Amino acid sequence: MLSKQAIAALNELKAYSGSSEYLFAARLASKPISEATVRKAFRAIFTDYHTVPHGCRHFFSIQANDACKSNPLIGFDADVIEKALARKSGEDKNAIRGIYNGAEYKDPRRVLSQWWSDQLDVIRDGAKVLPFKQA
Repeated sequence: MLSKQAIAALNELKAYSGSSEYLFAARLASKPISEATVRKAFRAIFTDYHTVPHGCRHFFSIQANDACKSNPLIGFDADVIEKALARKSGEDKNAIRGIYNGAEYKDPRRVLSQWWSDQLDVIRDGAKVLPFKQA
């Protein structure tokens, strides 16, 4: 259920990952980077703000829910947004199946994913770009 932008980004990242099975490999290419590495990158990039990776989920939820309320033509049901954010299905009694069952709202979630990538493109294209600080 990846958007065309996500697929393009993953393909571009693959060129940098070399022979590692991970797109974001640790110093030992046999392991992925840690969550702490991602948090550290956020702190380095967003020096004027307290921003954490989990905040991206929060930002998405606010934007998607607000867009649906202000423009019913977008047509995303709140349950579709919640399912897109869910780590597991709350309705499924089988814990493992609940984690991996992506069939619920499959088509609307695909549309939501593409809508979100398009929104991020709009934000990026109209945004003030902040330079990265040199390490």
